[in-house]
Amino acid sequence: MRTIVVSVVALLAASGTAKGQTAAATSELRGQVMDGPKAVARAVVTYSREFPKDTDPTAAMSIAEADDQGNFAFTGLMAGTYILCASASPALKLVPTCEYTATPLKKTLQAGEKAAGITIAMEKGARIEFRVDDPFKLLPLNRAAASGKEVRVGFRSAEGMMHHAIWDSRDGLGREYSIIVPHGKPLNIVMLGVQLNVEDELGISAEKSQNAKTPVVTGPNDAPRRYNYKVKHDGKN
Repeated sequence: MRTIVVSVVALLAASGTAKGQTAAATSELRGQVMDGPKAVARAVVTYSREFPKDTDPTAAMSIAEADDQGNFAFTGLMAGTYILCASASPALKLVPTCEYTATPLKKTLQAGEKAAGITIAMEKGARIEFRVDDPFKLLPLNRAAASGKEVRVGFRSAEGMMHHAIWDSRDGLGREYSIIVPHGKPLNIVMLGVQLNVEDELGISAEKSQNAKTPVVTGPNDAPRRYNYKVKHDGKN
């Protein structure tokens, strides 16, 4: 009986310590998002805690908007290793920092550490646009109106990673998509119709044409690129 009592007391003590550690989340991450020598105003900065993953899941990731000087701050953090990512307005043509790399920026914090002066460096890329005409109005009008029919457009890297283009807008005839890609990196176009048949501007099935296309590689002085597709029918004909 004495052994059981001691064990229960020990467990309660350990539990109290763990709760105290959670409550004492006082570490900080502060820094600036930069494009070369220029600050990136209003960049969107996120963190995700890489380690430990099994404690305090509500604090495992967060998002913040940098100020006009590109400054950002995350406070009230627990000790651990954090991955920091930044993205910006598509108009700036800056490549999201964690999208095309296997080695994102990481910072390990000790309990109570206030890390400052962190720089998240962004680089210029190319904005590539996709137009998907929908003459039969088979695509959902908005993201909430899911019908099972959809298109997925973007690029696949040589490493097999898929990078999705963003659905920017829709008009009465179709959709506009865009994506920012890094210069010099070979990328293969991916256009998939879910319960839909999609053709490129030459009238060739998107699935066949993307397999035949050479990888897209952009350079700093390239003219803007735009690819056009059309939804032909719902895949039943």
